[in-house]
Amino acid sequence: MKKVEIYFIVFLLLVTISTQAQPVIIKAVDPSNFPKIAVQFCDRNPEEKKATNYALVENGKKIKLELKRLTDSKSSGKDILILFENSVWPEYAQSRKYFKQVLQSVIPASFKKGDRFFLATFDWTNKKDGRVLEILENNGTANIDEFKKLIDNIEAPAFGGNSRNIHATELFQAMSEGIQFLSGKQSTNTPAILVLSAEFSNIYNDKYDDGEVINDARKANIPIYAMRYKLMNEKYNFQKICNETYGYHTDADVNKSERGIQNLKEMLNSVTIRGNGVLYELEYQSNVEPDGSMHEAELLITGFDSTKFSFQSPGLMHWLKKYPWLWALVALVFSGCAFLVYLLIRRKSIQLDKSKKEVDAKMERIKQENNDALAKQNLDHLREKQIKEEEAQINKFLTLEKDDIKRRANRLKIFPRLPSLKNSQSTKFLINTPDFNIGRDAANCQLNIDNVTVSRIHACISFEKGPGLLPSQLEGRFFIWDNGSANGTFVNNKKIPTINDIGFIAVELSNGDVIKLGNIQLIFNF
Repeated sequence: MKKVEIYFIVFLLLVTISTQAQPVIIKAVDPSNFPKIAVQFCDRNPEEKKATNYALVENGKKIKLELKRLTDSKSSGKDILILFENSVWPEYAQSRKYFKQVLQSVIPASFKKGDRFFLATFDWTNKKDGRVLEILENNGTANIDEFKKLIDNIEAPAFGGNSRNIHATELFQAMSEGIQFLSGKQSTNTPAILVLSAEFSNIYNDKYDDGEVINDARKANIPIYAMRYKLMNEKYNFQKICNETYGYHTDADVNKSERGIQNLKEMLNSVTIRGNGVLYELEYQSNVEPDGSMHEAELLITGFDSTKFSFQSPGLMHWLKKYPWLWALVALVFSGCAFLVYLLIRRKSIQLDKSKKEVDAKMERIKQENNDALAKQNLDHLREKQIKEEEAQINKFLTLEKDDIKRRANRLKIFPRLPSLKNSQSTKFLINTPDFNIGRDAANCQLNIDNVTVSRIHACISFEKGPGLLPSQLEGRFFIWDNGSANGTFVNNKKIPTINDIGFIAVELSNGDVIKLGNIQLIFNF
């Protein structure tokens, strides 16, 4: 096996067994100078990189590359949320003291113009709202003296019962709440979370885990940094969370506080670079064919992840640039095709001109027929519309008439005693409907009188209805009119108007009025 192949296999093994996540994001791939390919990418590791830190594989072969660093992306500052573990457990006092000491020393030295610091403590779940974080600085301060006072005032929380005596804090939930907190801040600063903890994570709460924290932090583009005080066993893999969210992890050096301070300074100073990344550009000679197809390559980072990218190789234009005589051939073929197309179009044009007049005449006849049919259709539609409107008016009138009859019938029912008509034999006929017709037509008259001197529908007695009168003149009254009978209608020997008379007005009835219809005499009682 060749020496180069052995090196390449070792390199792939290093990539495979590595557990640390290295964020490399491809920004742009430029194949315009094919076969030379230019790839711009962002590396969030703050350490300066060389070409030997990367390898490029195309079609299964490792390809030599050239690397240069571009201008780094700019940031207005950094937003750092400090999550200070503050356990009630008495043995935690030394950890609390150490973290306060380190922060008091590091914060002033790590502060740059535009930076903001947020502070929260966490212990056990709050029984009231289920949250963990106690926010001490919510708006983000640039006042270092005030921030140092907040840190100095952090004291051990009071015991809250047996549940507070468990050697654990809600570590995962605190980080999740911290991610949500920073995500809600509208800022152009680079965000980051710094966790100070002895890793007292609650083993009884499986609602949160490191996988959820890592996913949330990556989505929000928030790296997590951590300083671990070696008070508990390393059982919750702080280092994994930091590595896979592109942050940094360090253990507190209790005996050498200056080293811990220096490590924390380096972490905070790397926030901007890790958050925004360092821009690089690599160039390499591609070995794929210029066939216009999509091709894929893979960028490998020594000891870290790999990332893939794709590009489209050039097609015909590449060959034309490489072989100029192809231009003449293409131009000749194009000219011949254009002339052939011209001849075909000319021939087709002559045929079209010949048949155009016939088509125009036929279309004119069709147009006229369509216009006639459309006119007839519009006329039929207009007639149909008029019929529907007339029917609607009739239906509206009938509806109003029915409503009026119903209303008057209900009004009639409230009388303690219904009015009546009495004939010469003293037979009484109750007027129990608002419109009481009298005549020979048994089907349409409430009072049927079989007498030749009486017309089919001779007269009508109505309650609260009197043609020719205003509504205010009708309330509680009964009226009578003649429906155009042959022999007329008389009230108290006075002939009343017929409905066919001009200026017709109904006659009001009073108790004891004598009504005569032909030879029939009736007395109105009310």
